[in-house]
Amino acid sequence: MKCFARSLLLSLFVFTAAAPAMACAVLSPEQVAQKRKEGLETMKKDVRALMDEADQVFIGYLGKLTFRVETREPEARFPNIVHVNQARFRNIQQIKGTYKDEQPLEFVTSQTRVVIGCGPSDIRDSNPGDHGAGEYFLVYAKDGKILRTSLLPHAPVGLMDGQQEADFLRTAQ
Repeated sequence: MKCFARSLLLSLFVFTAAAPAMACAVLSPEQVAQKRKEGLETMKKDVRALMDEADQVFIGYLGKLTFRVETREPEARFPNIVHVNQARFRNIQQIKGTYKDEQPLEFVTSQTRVVIGCGPSDIRDSNPGDHGAGEYFLVYAKDGKILRTSLLPHAPVGLMDGQQEADFLRTAQ
């Protein structure tokens, strides 16, 4: 068993080290600037559409975060273990709709999902995570469920940080 675990770990290491070289293209500075411009336009279109879909959009401090563990697809070879989270925000700045302080909003995080890639990710694939309490977030929610969050303030790792996204949404209305 120990040998199998070591082989699996070594294989995973080799695969992850090689994956970026196989999956990501090397671009010139001009191509990088063009891809960033195109990506920013796509992101603006996507967050505008997400705001239209959401019944609540706000900036808030995640004061309390609780979860329960669920096993989904328990009969599968690799069952999906998830945390069903309840997030409660306060110090709200409304952008759309009305969020009442401490109103619970649900989101699910998979404990067994692994994502590898260097391309664009799904805009909805962003939530506070299991350790997001004590941070400010831009939140999109519908029917009591979080659709997307963006951390504030945050050094931009993508195309827009949470504050830039919130400012864009305010001017897009």
